[in-house]
Amino acid sequence: MLREKEPMLSEVTERPAADYIGCLNPKMVAIGLPVQLMQDGSSTVLRMSRFANPVLVVEVSPDASTTGANVQLRARFNGGWGVGPTVDAVKACL
Repeated sequence: MLREKEPMLSEVTERPAADYIGCLNPKMVAIGLPVQLMQDGSSTVLRMSRFANPVLVVEVSPDASTTGANVQLRARFNGGWGVGPTVDAVKACL
């Protein structure tokens, strides 16, 4: 459902995907909602849910042209719970 939405944030990091996820995951967990890590092909999806409904997802995929990764954040509601702190976390780990 959230995959069809346009990303509200799309960034490229020079960090390898695994290092980036290692930085981002604990920051998302600290926000307070459960975070699930799921593999989708070569991408890793961090999904934050509230009442079993995904409220936002961060997709991290290797950048084929560098050793870094592409990062996209999609949220059900742009001003929804946890979105602002997640945007801050995504940027802090770049």
